[in-house]
Amino acid sequence: MIIALAGRRIDIEGARPSRFPFANLEFVRQRLQDLLQNEAVTALVSSAACGADLLALSEASALGIRCRVVLPFDRVRFRETSVLDRPGDWRFYDSLIDKVTSNNDLITLAATSDDERAYEATNRAILDEAQALGRATSQEVRAVLVWDGRSRGPGDLTEAFGVAAKQKGLSILEAITLKTCFVVQGFGEKTDLSTGRRLNLDASYEVIKEAVEEAGLRCVRADEIIHSGTSDKPMYEWIYKADLVIADLSTYNVNAAYELGVRYGVRPGLTMIVAEDQFKNPFDVSHIVVLPYEHLGKDIGRKEAARFQKELTTRIAKLLQDAAVDSPVYTFLSLRPPSEAERDQLSSEKAKAVAPNAVDLGLAQNANELLKDAHAAMAKDNFLEAKSLFKAIRKLLPRDLYIVQQLALATYKSKSPDQLASLKEARLYRGGLGPEVSNAPETIGLWGAVHKRLWDLTEDRVVLDTSIDAYERGFYLKQDYYNGINYAFLLNVRAEQYQKESNRAEAVADFVLARRVRRSVMKYCESALAAGPISNETKYWIVGTMWEAAVGLEDEGAAAMHKGQAESLAEAKWMLDATNEQLAKLRSLLTTSPLRQS
Repeated sequence: MIIALAGRRIDIEGARPSRFPFANLEFVRQRLQDLLQNEAVTALVSSAACGADLLALSEASALGIRCRVVLPFDRVRFRETSVLDRPGDWRFYDSLIDKVTSNNDLITLAATSDDERAYEATNRAILDEAQALGRATSQEVRAVLVWDGRSRGPGDLTEAFGVAAKQKGLSILEAITLKTCFVVQGFGEKTDLSTGRRLNLDASYEVIKEAVEEAGLRCVRADEIIHSGTSDKPMYEWIYKADLVIADLSTYNVNAAYELGVRYGVRPGLTMIVAEDQFKNPFDVSHIVVLPYEHLGKDIGRKEAARFQKELTTRIAKLLQDAAVDSPVYTFLSLRPPSEAERDQLSSEKAKAVAPNAVDLGLAQNANELLKDAHAAMAKDNFLEAKSLFKAIRKLLPRDLYIVQQLALATYKSKSPDQLASLKEARLYRGGLGPEVSNAPETIGLWGAVHKRLWDLTEDRVVLDTSIDAYERGFYLKQDYYNGINYAFLLNVRAEQYQKESNRAEAVADFVLARRVRRSVMKYCESALAAGPISNETKYWIVGTMWEAAVGLEDEGAAAMHKGQAESLAEAKWMLDATNEQLAKLRSLLTTSPLRQS
């Protein structure tokens, strides 16, 4: 195989953010050596700057691999501008250049300045030379990036090299110049089943990532891995190979707990657990320290974010320094962790710090970026675009429940090609959600909403029963007003259907149950209003729910009071229109009450 390589130079002292600190030189050297051996490289083409270039050339030369060097201008000038101006002993540059010159493998371009254009031309020449060698020897050509995995923004020559390589049809390998941290965590908003709170885990991740990067590590979460196909293989590689793993168990995420167990099984140390402060550890691991943080639901408060970030950065530094055993597997059992040699036998793709299929660098978005675009499309009610984006994300993360939920939601809201077709399509995602047995509130609520709308269009009794079942489970699971008010309304709808079937006993049962549910809904609404500051819009929907519950209970006094409150809170006419439309349907159902029949 022929390799075209570019990467970071050694950082200047005190550089922030750190991209290739001198202290990381030896483990980057080892990563490059492993990569060259594992890929059976026969020729390396690169420039010769201090850092990635010279390390790779040194290791390749020691392994007897042919080296071709491309310089933008003469070797003496290059030494002064790109070799001796950074920390480290790079004096072997001269002997290395002598050797490649003697082998007719030194190519010097005719750049007249040392600006960005000169180095861009060098990058292009490196790729061209590698492809020329590949054609001459009938060997595969790949590009290697030796970097921290993060763009510096406009003018980042290493990133540009990767983009140019991809445009030439080359696949990309990476050797990471920083120690790595993999964050085991869900993403997006998740529901804490123990409290019913919705927590934005992306807000948690922002704080964790800032702390990790402040400690000098590269931070990655599963949705940020660039890959083709499913995410399973690269995810497990990160769990296994990352220098540090931080597992956030907030919302009792079973996937996070499982992945934490995998990490404990394969690595004796450098694993940390965090969780929001209302998390109660359900496992028999009370000896394991869990670092708590306070989560406000939508966000983490500025003061708490600063405190948590500072403490996390301090603990990361200590953990890396001590390298103590923290896995219960290796604490209590006399086991030897898998050695590097054993890892090599298990995977021919070893010594790559990220997924081997990272071919979309700079051209394709990863799941995290796609998700941001999908959320933006949803916020603008552009549901067709959101649907397309969620489909793309699902190909990358096929087992992620949140993505399937959002895909189903965007599908039915798109009303494309028409409302009935979109609802039927949304039902097709049941396989990924398991709504008939799920206890996930988002899944249950979505399933109920889809079938409620299907009932309006089809009056299919099976659809009605499905919707009632979903809202019933959601109501008793979350004990909330949203599921409750929908559950009560649909019970009245089914009571009317029973009456049409002359089944008065079932009609009375559903009608009475609807009244009992509404009494509970009133209590949940009162608790929600008393819980703390909420927006006027949220307050409107709570009061509107109380208005509907009072109408359903045939309490005209309470209904009039809540009607007045709702009218004063409504910020748009459509809000009152939606409520009045729902109340008209409910009042029609109440006129046929089975309780009034003898």
